[in-house]
Amino acid sequence: TIKLRIGNSLKWDAALVAGVRQIVGDDIDIIVDGKFNYTLPSVIRLARQLEAQGVLYLEEPMPQYDLDAIAQLKASTSVPIAYGEHAYTIHEFRDLITRGAANVLQPDATLVGGLAEAHKVAVLAEAWGMTLSPHCGGLTAVGVAANVHFSAAAPTFSVLEYDATPNQPLRDSLLRDQPFAPNRVVDGCLAVPEAPGLGIEVDESVLERYPYQRRGRTKDLPGYGTPHL
Repeated sequence: TIKLRIGNSLKWDAALVAGVRQIVGDDIDIIVDGKFNYTLPSVIRLARQLEAQGVLYLEEPMPQYDLDAIAQLKASTSVPIAYGEHAYTIHEFRDLITRGAANVLQPDATLVGGLAEAHKVAVLAEAWGMTLSPHCGGLTAVGVAANVHFSAAAPTFSVLEYDATPNQPLRDSLLRDQPFAPNRVVDGCLAVPEAPGLGIEVDESVLERYPYQRRGRTKDLPGYGTPHL
């Protein structure tokens, strides 16, 4: 599975997905991340174009605060709609479900309130017959470990987001072993650590080499991350 981020223009975004589909064929799933860039009329037009590409799901094309608009989108297309990266606690996931605003839920164990709260979301998803595709933010080894364990235990788990950056020190160098490095991915899968706790051993001295720095601007697209299309 691969994930594409969009937000340039409706025409460009649709052409990107179609072009990637042509390159990778039908055996690789494509996830499309809308990153809040769309409004309801434009994303309905986009979703109809994505239907022909067999997209696994369309993630967060509009801000999550307008659940009624998201429900309208979900009802208008056969493309599964995914939300949950910005949902915190079981209550916001309950609202996504009961308002008909998602086909796929994307809790992150590091954001939703820990593994205990994430498990509640998994139970809720199972009860409603909904797919879980956990988000994996932060991208430290601790966050990846938590979400790997969460994914392995979730009854309706589908696919876990994974940063394939070859050199990611806080995912790899932070651990005495490197269980989540790209070369440990086999047939698209990571092994679940079996040692006590999260199954990892953190080398805290590594953190001294990576002090916190405020992140600068990384996107050159105007309005990226807000509804502008």
